Amino acid sequence: MKRLGLFSLSFAVFLGLTGCVPMAVSDLPISPTVGATAVPTEIPTLIPITSTPTAAPPNPKNTPASRPARPSPTPTATPFDFPEIWANSITNTDYGAVWSVPVDWQEITVAAPSPDSVFWQAWANDLDAASVELPPRQMRLTIYVENDDSDAPIGVEQRTLWGVVVWTQEITGADNDDFDLRLSLATVREPYQYHYQLDCTQFEQATAAEQATFTAFCRYQWDFLFRFWGLCAVPMEQEANSAEGQQVSDDWYHYFYEVPIDWLKLQGPTPDRITFFSDPLVYNQPNECALPNGLIKVDFSVDPPGNFGTGEPDGAPDTTDYAETTVAGHPAWIQVIQGGELMGPADLGMKVYIRGDDFWYHFWLLCIPPTDADVATQDAFKAQCEVTTSQILASFEIR
Repeated sequence: MKRLGLFSLSFAVFLGLTGCVPMAVSDLPISPTVGATAVPTEIPTLIPITSTPTAAPPNPKNTPASRPARPSPTPTATPFDFPEIWANSITNTDYGAVWSVPVDWQEITVAAPSPDSVFWQAWANDLDAASVELPPRQMRLTIYVENDDSDAPIGVEQRTLWGVVVWTQEITGADNDDFDLRLSLATVREPYQYHYQLDCTQFEQATAAEQATFTAFCRYQWDFLFRFWGLCAVPMEQEANSAEGQQVSDDWYHYFYEVPIDWLKLQGPTPDRITFFSDPLVYNQPNECALPNGLIKVDFSVDPPGNFGTGEPDGAPDTTDYAETTVAGHPAWIQVIQGGELMGPADLGMKVYIRGDDFWYHFWLLCIPPTDADVATQDAFKAQCEVTTSQILASFEIR
């Protein structure tokens, strides 16, 4: 029922310098705003979701420290003490979706949920469900993807733990429905609309107390599963670098530079901490997701001299093993890192400190080639990354 005036030394010279995840629930970014979905007062211990054991690059998508926090869910009282939930994380690379399925549930065959469906899968909590349409006291979990020419999603707007905006609904089944309770979410990313739903069917002879317990258990399962819905970056057309850029500046901190206009900019409450992503879709994407387009990530920060070392008024950053040069006519120190402790073997990073009259300016530029790319593709991406990061540094000014 129912994601230079630069120094004369070229970036390539610095390439000779050397410097210098199964996902646990506790590693996730932030809690969503939960509205219609009930959450037990005694929040259950959420067990780590086991990921598909495939190699993945180090997660470059960490949320900047300055990112505003979303409110935590508001617990709703429930009298039931339900068991812990273990779930597998499933990733579909064709449509860029990630979702969770309880470990002891079995995949079943179902008809296309809608005429516009281009992908669908379903699971049931009963091991005998494969031979039964929808047995009593059954839970059925379904995911399906439609071409985005259907109606816009309706329901309560919420966010999952991965920051995906979804619309949730709770529907009580009618006599001609094959569920008693349907809990669902829907979201849109062109050219697709995504649906994820849990259908629960009561046992007809159940007492009122048994029905209440089963309904609460359905909501308990859904509250867990709903949280881990996510979207991955999908392949996009690689365009030649545009001469147009977005200007980044601040009068208080006296800086100016440019980054490509289509990059995602994330700034905290003050303009002394900014992060950029060359692929906006990777921001907040789950750890299981690949990087089909590769990624250039730039962290920029500004600090007064007293923010370094022991906090002495004239304290400076540690530039041991850095190459000394100039950027925008100011003293600068650069270190290039190939691979490294927190990077993949094909990743390339560059740290740059620039000393101004009042502040130190720091760039951390990271190049991560496309996931599973061959050596030629990796080299081509890193060459393009070299050009792009050099352009950013060449545009930097202290005003």
